[in-house]
This record gives sequence, structure tokens and C-alpha cells, in this order.
Amino acid sequence: MRQNLEARTSSMNMEHRIYEVVIPMEDVVEYKQGKKVVVQKKMFPGYLLVRCRLDDDSWYVIRNTPGVTGFVGAGNKPSPLPRRDVETFLAVKADDDEQAPKRQRPRLAYDLNETVRVKEGPFADFSVRSWRSTRTS
Repeated sequence: MRQNLEARTSSMNMEHRIYEVVIPMEDVVEYKQGKKVVVQKKMFPGYLLVRCRLDDDSWYVIRNTPGVTGFVGAGNKPSPLPRRDVETFLAVKADDDEQAPKRQRPRLAYDLNETVRVKEGPFADFSVRSWRSTRTS
């Protein structure tokens, strides 16, 4: 979807209105073959961020791009995200900051029903299946 939007932006000469297309990524710790590995994963799978000047022309290009199925926001128009939130997602340096915020420690990712071994604490050396609680309204 990102490549589609970037190609369409270029082919329709919209670079002056659609500035940037980003897929927010985060570091995640995984264990592969008994070794701890830090990999990059999408923060919001299926979503991307678009920095643009939203007008009728840019809106037409974005919403009619193959792979674009919907938008976050009320009604049919996307809602702008606060700059601070975007900077947090992307861990980028703000214009008035000298230093970019430090990246967070990678989070641990476990798949549903994956067997994990507890290494420390009162349950050390126990093997358990990971689980994810679900909340229903």
C-alpha cells in the first residue's frame, strides 16, 4: 500500500501536497533457536501515516489508491493526528529539540499458545503456554 501511494503521488505530480508516507515500526524481542533477536515489526499492522496538505486533489489521490480501504476518523474524512503523537510513534526529533527522544526498550512478543520458560522469580524453571486475555464489551 505504501509503494502504491508513493507511486501514485509521483505519477500524478502531487509531491507538493503529499509529502511523506510512513509505516511506524517498533523493535520487538523474539527468541529464535534459543537466541534473543531484536526484530522490527509494524506498530499498527494494516495502517500507515500520511503527511500531507489535505485538499480535494490530495484527498482524491489518497482515497483512490489501490490498497487503501479506509481511514481513521469520523465520517469519510481522515482525522489529523497531533504532532506529538506522531513524533512519539516515529521517535523523531522535533524542530525545537536538540536531541531525539530515546527509543523505548524492545517489547517481548509471544504468540498465542507458545510455550515459554520462566527464568526468574517464584515460578523460575516453569514452562507455561502464553495466553492473551480478551475483553468484550
